[in-house]
Amino acid sequence: MQAIRDERDKLLTDLDRLDAGLKVARDIISAALTLLAKPQRLYRAMTDSQRKLLNALLFTKITVDAHGVTGEQLAEPFDALIPLGRYYTQHGTLPASPPAGTAETGTDGHDGPAHDCGQPSPGLAGHSSNK
Repeated sequence: MQAIRDERDKLLTDLDRLDAGLKVARDIISAALTLLAKPQRLYRAMTDSQRKLLNALLFTKITVDAHGVTGEQLAEPFDALIPLGRYYTQHGTLPASPPAGTAETGTDGHDGPAHDCGQPSPGLAGHSSNK
């Protein structure tokens, strides 16, 4: 009987540790999504070096031509979060399965980063990143 109590106590301790780790992750993701709620404002307020860091955080690849940004590949966890956030905004609920367009994206596909669909990423024209 003592072995069962010891195992239960160990499992409860492990669960508490996992809960604490998940809370930190939730807080980080929440802060990131709050910052990205108005990405154009955020981007305009940044210096060039801050924009470069933000681009490296958000994207693994940005495709640019003479007309501006033509596509992006979002970095984790934004590759899943941003399409889910868009879906939630449009439908008021989360989908049963992940929405399409969570991999390579283009501005004409309406699944790029958190900016107005059909518009190039704010302030990215003329800049390129490929980590």
